[in-house]
Amino acid sequence: LAVVNSITSAQEWYYPLRLLERRAREHLGARLGSADGASRAGEEHPSDAGIQAWNFRRRAAMEAASSIRRQHQEFRAAFDPLPVDRPSPTRRRSRPGSAVASST
Repeated sequence: LAVVNSITSAQEWYYPLRLLERRAREHLGARLGSADGASRAGEEHPSDAGIQAWNFRRRAAMEAASSIRRQHQEFRAAFDPLPVDRPSPTRRRSRPGSAVASST
């Protein structure tokens, strides 16, 4: 650094060279970190077996619930041949004097 300060022509290229060097180090560090993360992603984690078992149980429960729901709908359709027209639910109105103002 003392040499750079003593030679004026060296000052023109020294600091841009240091900047390029720093950027190259950062870029190389990022690439190495990315490669390290990619290699670790393939490793098995101690919790993987438990998570996979939970996922299997969850899917089985969802399939069972779907099957039961389908059977229930088929059962109701078999014993309820005519659909019943039910009145559409009306919008709740606030009581007079309540904090919620009526929109109608």
